[in-house]
Amino acid sequence: MRVLMIVEAGGGVARHVVDLCSGLCAKGVDVHLIYSPKRMDPVLAEGLSSLSRLPVKICPVPMAHKPAFSDFSALVKIRKYAINMGPFDIVHGHSSKGGGLARLLFCAGIQVKCYSAHAFITMKPGISWLERTFYRMAERFLAYFGNAVIATSTAEKEHAEGYLGIASEKVFLIPNGINKAIEDTQNLRGNLRHAWGVSDEEVLVGTVVRFVEQKAPDVLMKAFAKVAQRFDHVRLVMVGDGTMKQQLMKVAEKLEITHLVVWPGYVKEENLMVAFDIFTLSSGYEGFPYVFLDALFTGLPIVTTQVGGSDMVVDEGENGYTIPCGNVEAMSKALFLLVADDKLRNRMGLASLHKSKRFSASEMTEKTFAVYNSLLPSGAQGKK
Repeated sequence: MRVLMIVEAGGGVARHVVDLCSGLCAKGVDVHLIYSPKRMDPVLAEGLSSLSRLPVKICPVPMAHKPAFSDFSALVKIRKYAINMGPFDIVHGHSSKGGGLARLLFCAGIQVKCYSAHAFITMKPGISWLERTFYRMAERFLAYFGNAVIATSTAEKEHAEGYLGIASEKVFLIPNGINKAIEDTQNLRGNLRHAWGVSDEEVLVGTVVRFVEQKAPDVLMKAFAKVAQRFDHVRLVMVGDGTMKQQLMKVAEKLEITHLVVWPGYVKEENLMVAFDIFTLSSGYEGFPYVFLDALFTGLPIVTTQVGGSDMVVDEGENGYTIPCGNVEAMSKALFLLVADDKLRNRMGLASLHKSKRFSASEMTEKTFAVYNSLLPSGAQGKK
């Protein structure tokens, strides 16, 4: 089987693509990856470095994040690559731009076109009617030229079939998965907390996000501020970076919690969540964020907004709590319960660890490979 991956985004999308490329490569699939250097971030950079040590062919093609005239140039370059390096059995586009370009690859000898949205933009709350209508029409139009839409969560699947009107036989549910083994937990936990100025006695609420509007990090900060009024042994660590960072630091100052918030920036350590006592996510919308899996595999209680994947990783009251998007009061109440009760945190953490067994990168790869096979004509793989 020969597969061409296309990705414009970084972050969790890039992490998914790298894991999928690695898994498919291990199964003997001839994998090619086209990525955009315009949105290079540490996750994508590290992923490309790891893939360079595997027999994965990698090609940079600049792509704009939003719809632009340069998309035509990108499409021409991708089509040229597909013809020169093909034929390919599968083209698999990731996120809106990668998915759009993948499904517009006509006359390139590609048999099957797949698309993973990683959160449809039409799931985003607060976008204008005009913008939502434009993207809805675009998704419906492009769906006609694709063979499969792979949803990473039940929320995505329901949105694709319901709001977007994509035929159910074209929509496949394949949750994200990771292969993770946490070692030397106590030493790493202590080292990270010491570096962040957090004592062993303090309860550390943590998040790992890009500081952008989609992630709504200000909601978490406002909820934390309410909790900090009740407890003097609680701290907040905001791991990540982004365009909202300066704005968020001003919010912390206004809420008078500057001395309680740690801003370590992007942290390269894969198992950084071992330093947390509670994991939180306050996003407005998601497909299936990888930070959920990191929290499960670390054995943390989870407090999250009701976004894609939250219903799959959180059993309400068992390993965490889900709250309505943007609801500061509900998030503060959930955090209050966990900060106040060591035994509850430990019990929920063990429940998360047990639940993590359901989400492996190998299973994600196997299911994706099975979808590819189901769409290919019998005996058609790799034909020249």
